[in-house]
Amino acid sequence: MTEYLRGRQKIYEYLYMAYYKVPDADFIKATKEFSNIFTMLGAEIGGEIDNGAGLLAAFLKENAHIFDEELAGRLNFAFTKLFIKGNSDICKSERHWRCMEKTAEDIIVSVSNYFADANAVKPTEINLPIDSYSMELFYLYHTSKAAAENEGEARYKILEEQLNFINDHILCWTDKFTGAVIEKTDSANFYHPLAYLSNGFIKYDFNTLSG
Repeated sequence: MTEYLRGRQKIYEYLYMAYYKVPDADFIKATKEFSNIFTMLGAEIGGEIDNGAGLLAAFLKENAHIFDEELAGRLNFAFTKLFIKGNSDICKSERHWRCMEKTAEDIIVSVSNYFADANAVKPTEINLPIDSYSMELFYLYHTSKAAAENEGEARYKILEEQLNFINDHILCWTDKFTGAVIEKTDSANFYHPLAYLSNGFIKYDFNTLSG
């Protein structure tokens, strides 16, 4: 169990960073390492992770001749177009995707309370709302790290809160967000396989911990 907890900590850290800011050469290097991890995980469980892992491996193979710095520049352009300056209408905040069922204030207060209870300090290098996809993934990274470092009752309580958070928040809109990303991209765009991977891992992790 401890090995799995350490592994998921690293995966959540990678996923949160992937949606947090435009990529650099270090992120490309990390992506090449995580591609092998996702491939092994996908072969074990199939589904969205297997699909995303295959597309990511193909993406990296197609761009293997490009220096990491140049590839980072291309991903920088894709990230900016998709999430910042483009006309794709892809919002990375929970309040956008759940506006018909939850008020923005209720969502923000609830997520903020989870952060406070976990002593999680929202990264501020880039000013993203606390209910953004990347910040909700950051919460899962932060609490996964805490779970891996604790044992017994303390670990159990952290995992229970994580399950509640996933169920109350990110699980409620990750399909919608993922669908929007996939609709606006193709397999030649890095964020196409990434969307499958993040969506699949969130669901896999939830089922693993609650099973």
